[in-house]
This record gives sequence, structure tokens and C-alpha cells, in this order.
Amino acid sequence: MSSINYGALAGGESTQPPDGLHDAYLTRARLQTGQQDFVATEWQVGAYWWETLYGFTPQRLPFTQDMLDGLGIDRAKLTDDDALEAALNAAQGSQYRVRVETNGRFVNTYIEGAVAQRSFETDIPADTSGLPEVSQSPSGLFVTDGPRQTALAGAGNSPPSAADDDLDDIPF
Repeated sequence: MSSINYGALAGGESTQPPDGLHDAYLTRARLQTGQQDFVATEWQVGAYWWETLYGFTPQRLPFTQDMLDGLGIDRAKLTDDDALEAALNAAQGSQYRVRVETNGRFVNTYIEGAVAQRSFETDIPADTSGLPEVSQSPSGLFVTDGPRQTALAGAGNSPPSAADDDLDDIPF
């Protein structure tokens, strides 16, 4: 038998991370209304997945406000359920620095802010000296002769001859 946690795989069983700081992905954030209103957030760090609920009662409201601030949501712009849902939806899919603290059977998640997104342009220096100049304009790269485009640029490429008219015989 494998070690796969099928409950967690299905998304139904929480596998809580150890206490401490984590760079976690906010996989889902939603407003749940009904008998009790709350914001449910679902987090993932590697193989760990957990859910945290933030309420609107006077004792829970400060935690909910901190959560919204940590997600970078401007609380002054939240005037109704639709605005809150839109803001939560926009925060999904991003990575945040979170502090996890287990308190009995509850997992408290404190959001410290978004993790800085890395850019390949600035994080990986590339030495381009000695490389040929690249044209900024794609013009001249293709010749259009009817419905077919023929590549002219590149090593050994040349326009097909009349004998090559059978180019639509793709083997798949």
C-alpha cells in the first residue's frame, strides 16, 4: 500500500503544516454566508493543505481585518458581499508568507504579506555578449503565398519548391 493520503488528494482532509513561517499558496478564498458568516481560506505548502476560517463576530473581526490586510485587500473598498468576494477571488493563486500556530484542534493562520514574485529578467543574469543582434520586428521573417506561410529565417531554411505542395500531409 502506498503512502498517498487520498483524503488530502481529494481536498477533503486537512494535512496541517508544522507551526512556524511558511510561504504558502492561497488556493481558494471565499465568503460563506448563512447562519454564520465567515471567510474560508485554503492554503497549500508542498504536501500540506489546510483551511482557516475568519469570522465577523466582535471577537473574531480583528483577525479577519488582519487577514484582509495581509492579503493586500483595501478594506475601505469593501462595501458589500460582491466587493468582498471579488477581492478574495483576486487574491487567490498568489503566494503569501504565513505564520501557522496550532491551538488545540485549531490551526491559526496569520498572513504577513505577499511573497515577492521573482522575475527571470532580474534574477538570472545572462551574458549576451557575442550573440548576434536580434531584429525587434518580425517583418521579413515570413512570406505569405496564399494560405501557406513559409519561414525564411533560420539555418538552412528556404522557401519550398513546387514539388513541396503536399505540405498538408501531417502524420497525426
